Amino acid sequence: MINRILIYLVMLITVGRALEFFPFLAPLQLGKVVIGGATVYVAMTFNGIKRNAIINNPLSKHIGLIIILGGLSIPFSVWPGGAFNSFLGYMRIMLIFAVLCALAGATYSQSVINAAMLTVAVLALLMFFARGAGGRISVSSTYDPNDIALLFTIFLPHLIISGITSKNIMRYLWFAVAGLALTGIALTQSRGAIVALAAITLYCLTQLKKGRIAIFLLACIGFGIVAYTADDAFWDRFTTLQTQEDYNFEAKEGRVEIWKNGLVIMAKNPLLGIGIGQFSSAMGMIGNGVYLTAHNAYIQIGAELGIFGLAAYLLMLWKIAVIARRGMVSSAISHADRLRYMALLIGLIGFMAGSCFLSQAYGPILCSYQAVSAALAMHLVRLENEAAIEKADLPDAQAVTPIPPPAREEYAQHSLAAKAAAKRAKREQMLKRGDEAYKKRRSITGPEKSRQERTHD
Repeated sequence: MINRILIYLVMLITVGRALEFFPFLAPLQLGKVVIGGATVYVAMTFNGIKRNAIINNPLSKHIGLIIILGGLSIPFSVWPGGAFNSFLGYMRIMLIFAVLCALAGATYSQSVINAAMLTVAVLALLMFFARGAGGRISVSSTYDPNDIALLFTIFLPHLIISGITSKNIMRYLWFAVAGLALTGIALTQSRGAIVALAAITLYCLTQLKKGRIAIFLLACIGFGIVAYTADDAFWDRFTTLQTQEDYNFEAKEGRVEIWKNGLVIMAKNPLLGIGIGQFSSAMGMIGNGVYLTAHNAYIQIGAELGIFGLAAYLLMLWKIAVIARRGMVSSAISHADRLRYMALLIGLIGFMAGSCFLSQAYGPILCSYQAVSAALAMHLVRLENEAAIEKADLPDAQAVTPIPPPAREEYAQHSLAAKAAAKRAKREQMLKRGDEAYKKRRSITGPEKSRQERTHD
């Protein structure tokens, strides 16, 4: 119970930053209180399962490599002091990831997803009530409207799948939150989020073999909600793209010029980059003189950490896709669980498309999706191990020590122990078959001994 409560608090307060909508709460520094309390709780209850969840989750190697490269980039940065501060900021974000992984383990993966969807629901509600202010709506000083729209986009598939798989009132609740998320995307007037939604829809219609009619209808409903909610300013932003009058095409501070300079910076600093978090500094010092962020996660990490950092980042995204694909075809989980892994893959596609326009290579938004991916990966391992133990043709109690029922779930969570049990059971079964074959082939004078007894002698 404590694990679930802390998961919800960490996700809502430290990732969602929902309390920033209420400035009078700022002096309380509840974000530091929550993450500090959760860290202390994890330290006090630390065991092999929590250690396995942090160190042996599928994303730990890639994240660890990014951390190492970020540290190595500091002395060679265009501004070492700023790179050091950015590195500390990234370590704080990775602390959130580690705490969420430890709290979730292999048992509370659904709690991490629910906490992320609750965060979207709270932020969307706050935006809905603030829509009368006009302009592009945002409810956080940490995230600009484009960031909020990306957060809504990547968790929108999870909201829809939860609505499909849930029952009774929860089904309608999740669908309502999905509608609120689409409304929030329209209120942010984010063109990148619309591109990400289009990429998600295109993938679903072309790659998924079943339910294409339902997907098409859901897409029509979704874009209908966005079109109904959007105001004239939203459509004017798209009109400027068609006429190429938008500042992103020609202006010195536009995205196209920033991307061109970012590629030049990446080519000039291919090994260790310009230092973690120092893209804007490099743009001002050695770029076009404009201190702006990359507005592209791939150019951002490639310029700041070099080609090895970009490779580690892409491999980490690929690993999330592997986790999702593995869960989608696993026979050890239910159909509802397989749909959750499908939502993980669809949300990843939305992030990869949306992050082409945002500097979100190290941010809390990616951290939240990494935590969801790691929790689902550990959940899948636990279920597959349990299925392997149940299907194993275990010998009698004298040959293999039985697993006590209360410890069965904890035992199955530890993948190494489960693999050892399956290997031991297979070895015992092979020995038993060998004894039977030996008895059939030849007869022994005197008292017959089994292979185990002969080995012992």
